[in-house]
Amino acid sequence: MNYISRDGIGQNVIFHGKTDSIIEDVVFKVVFDLTGIDDCQITSKSRHREIVEARQMVHYLLKEYSNFSLSKIGCTTLNDHSTVIYSIKNIKNLIEYNKVLSAYILKSKIVIEEKIKNHEKKLYLQTIR
Repeated sequence: MNYISRDGIGQNVIFHGKTDSIIEDVVFKVVFDLTGIDDCQITSKSRHREIVEARQMVHYLLKEYSNFSLSKIGCTTLNDHSTVIYSIKNIKNLIEYNKVLSAYILKSKIVIEEKIKNHEKKLYLQTIR
């Protein structure tokens, strides 16, 4: 479910009224609401399990809902692209076995899609005024 298209110069092109920065803000907010771990902790070098799982959720959700490259996703959490690849694979595996994490991801997807729809409605209402 990618919402951003890139033009030939590498600039963001609005597609259905969404931009990557909005998606990024929504993902960080949703992960904070579900886990209680804020963006400062997510971008820290901490290796506490809860923080690592929240960081991996951010990587996974940004890959699902944005057109960010793996390097750009890594930049948002101060990690490199190989860490992002590992995070995405790890979350996909954990979803099958960890019911709590699976529920967090499912709730996250529902909330993100709802916030995107609300943002779309606001943009639509602004254009018809």
